[in-house]
Amino acid sequence: LMGYYEKYGFSYLAQGYHPWGEESRIYECKLE
Repeated sequence: LMGYYEKYGFSYLAQGYHPWGEESRIYECKLE
C-alpha cells in the first residue's frame, strides 16, 4: 500500500503510518 500512496505523493504522511493499517484512515481523510 505504501507504494500505492507514494505514487500519489502521500509519502509525507509516513510519520503517521502504523503497522496495523491505521495509515489507511489517514490517507482517506486527506483524499476527502
